[in-house]
Amino acid sequence: MDRSTYSASFAMCFLTILCAISFLASNVLSETDACYDPFFSTTAHRLLYEEPNSNLQLLGEISDADGSLVRTFLSPAHVKAAAKIELWMREAGLRTWVDGVGNVHGRIDVEGEALPALLVGSHYDTVVDGGKFDGALGIVVPIAAAKAFLSGLQAGGMGCNPDEERPSAAAAPRRPLEIIAFSDEEGVRFGSTFLGSRAVAGTLVGSGLLEAADESGATLSQVLDAAGYNGSAAAVEALAYRPEAVGGYLEVHMEQGPVLGASGAPLGAVSAIAGQTRLRVSVSGKQGHAGTVPMPARRDSVAAAAEAIAWMDWRCGGGAHPESHPAAAGITAADMLVCTTGSVSVWPGASNVISGSVNFTVDIRAASDSVRHSAVADVGDHIAQVCSRRGLECEVVKTHEAAGVHSEPGMVEGLLAAAEAAKPLMDAVYWAEHGAARPAGLGAGASGVPVLVSGAGHDALAMADLTKVGMVFVRCGNDGISHSPLEHVAEDDVAAAAVSMYQYFLQELL
Repeated sequence: MDRSTYSASFAMCFLTILCAISFLASNVLSETDACYDPFFSTTAHRLLYEEPNSNLQLLGEISDADGSLVRTFLSPAHVKAAAKIELWMREAGLRTWVDGVGNVHGRIDVEGEALPALLVGSHYDTVVDGGKFDGALGIVVPIAAAKAFLSGLQAGGMGCNPDEERPSAAAAPRRPLEIIAFSDEEGVRFGSTFLGSRAVAGTLVGSGLLEAADESGATLSQVLDAAGYNGSAAAVEALAYRPEAVGGYLEVHMEQGPVLGASGAPLGAVSAIAGQTRLRVSVSGKQGHAGTVPMPARRDSVAAAAEAIAWMDWRCGGGAHPESHPAAAGITAADMLVCTTGSVSVWPGASNVISGSVNFTVDIRAASDSVRHSAVADVGDHIAQVCSRRGLECEVVKTHEAAGVHSEPGMVEGLLAAAEAAKPLMDAVYWAEHGAARPAGLGAGASGVPVLVSGAGHDALAMADLTKVGMVFVRCGNDGISHSPLEHVAEDDVAAAAVSMYQYFLQELL
């Protein structure tokens, strides 16, 4: 090929590529013109991409410890975070207040008769050495969506589908929206979860948590009084919402697992939250010399505990024997039965001593309460059998019990519809950030949004005592790591959640 022919071929190739890029850009923008005129042309990317991602990082810097994230109930960092969240709510146009247990509220009020309020929220406390996204994501994303919603009302640019009529600036919400940043979900300080959401749901006083003490010996009631709140049972009971005033509760949360990452989807709808039983097991044997006591004469508590723990794994269908136990064979993925021993302590813990006692924990969860109850009974029976056969004493104490909660089907359907309807706006926001079209999969329609079970407990579990609930999971990176500084949610996925939440507000509030 001579130089002139080569140059002509190169020029033709370059023009072809340039035309393809121009065609792609024009198609993306033409499909989303409604997002750019007049409101979204300058603000959608800022409100639904830049601000939520920036605020997550800012909130993650508020900590009681240098070099790690620690924000426990009513600590200095906790109080500072509450003030920051309330500021963001006010800037979004919400009416704000902090209630008697430190929950931060931001509300869009509706004049006159209105439908019951939609509540949306999550928690702003953290575990020790936690990550920036657990809980915080479910506060920052709804604030961003509410800000976009109110800004859109003022600008008269409410839609993203050019085939739909776009409401005028005179449009008004038909129901109130209230975002709640719950003060304590992790339970680090008082050893009990859902403090903030239980207060709103009206179950905090009945749980006995007001009398729970922290490491200093101060009770929750005393701590509330010292912080300037009223820690009396009557004052806390008065914080409870009336069921007839609430039309549902929605929570956005990072998945804290690898399922969405494996599926390639940024968002998932949650069909149920697994019920949970926690046990504390004590096994008492006979302490002795590791070299002088024959094996048949031993009453070894470690051996008994190890046998029981291995059997539990087998019973629940884990390890290398997924079909070993008859009960496990009938359990489906939807049941989400999982059994865990997370803590083991041995006394005296010396390499040359037969242990005298072992304490360990058992955590059993499943979407189906009947499946969970069956597993709990079997595990308890087997521990008793092991101890009896080995001549040991054992005690099994139930320390926590929470029934499973199923999402309200209508809310699940609404979330799936919102994810589908939000696709054009997702395209526009992605284009504004990257200057390119979104990769396939990020705009999965309703049929492509996974519906999954939450194995972790969330504030929605407590709020189910007050109203119907729904949840949105957001894909997390690092193979689903959470409760760790390594937990991560990609900026694009944060934006996808914000855009979908904005679309859900359009559906539910107008």
